[in-house]
Amino acid sequence: KGEQISQSNFDDEIIAAYGAALGRLHNLSSEYTAPKTRRWTHEDVFHWIEETLRDLPVGRLPLDELRILRNYFSGLPISPATYGLIHYDFETDNVFYDDATKSCSVIDFDDAMYHWYTMDIVQALDSLKDEVAADEFAHKKAVFIEGYRSEYAIEDDQLAAMPAFRRFANLYGYTRVVRAMQECWENEPE
Repeated sequence: KGEQISQSNFDDEIIAAYGAALGRLHNLSSEYTAPKTRRWTHEDVFHWIEETLRDLPVGRLPLDELRILRNYFSGLPISPATYGLIHYDFETDNVFYDDATKSCSVIDFDDAMYHWYTMDIVQALDSLKDEVAADEFAHKKAVFIEGYRSEYAIEDDQLAAMPAFRRFANLYGYTRVVRAMQECWENEPE
């Protein structure tokens, strides 16, 4: 129900609800017990990146970045409070705001994986940053985090790690694009 946040006016009430929706999702995830068939984990993604990049003509830099990120993430604590099933694509076009209930609904769980909750926050804020004026972003980010914290706790040290999570998303996105560009189909136009 409602309107895609990407089509909204991005007022504070909507942004707070956007953050609260992600906080609720992470709260549910922290209590979730996975069935035998599971989504992949951040480590599965690292493995896929490594396997994919080794077969492509991309040079050493992406593999060096992979090594750096693997080392960094291996040092982060994993607990139900900080790590679980995340959406991974919690962007403004996948979240709908219902003005009648002042709440959000979420679609498109195709990219869901097990990761630190901070990863979803980074993705959501990156999406929001693309939608609001640069001079408004710091305020909107604070409103989003306040909305998130109204539903689920996140420590400042987890938020301070956001640049590393951005690098993860960049490397994963890069690998997906490079891999897709290598695919050739017989019916492709020149």
